[in-house]
Amino acid sequence: MADFENVKPRDLFGAVDLDGSGYIDREELAAVCDLDAHDLAEVFDKLDADRDGRISIEEFSENFKILKNSNVLKKG
Repeated sequence: MADFENVKPRDLFGAVDLDGSGYIDREELAAVCDLDAHDLAEVFDKLDADRDGRISIEEFSENFKILKNSNVLKKG
């Protein structure tokens, strides 16, 4: 898995928001993550704080700080 120590959440968000909508949906996250379905769902659910089915830049930035230290991102 990539080294996430020096990654800026805004830069990573832009790379994952494939359609430029300002939100990341499950399909976009799946397209860029090398995770199995269970881990992908876990990551998405942690990032989607308001549970609206999409991840905003604010949700991503805040929750990425937690996730980058998690075991999910360190697998691989």
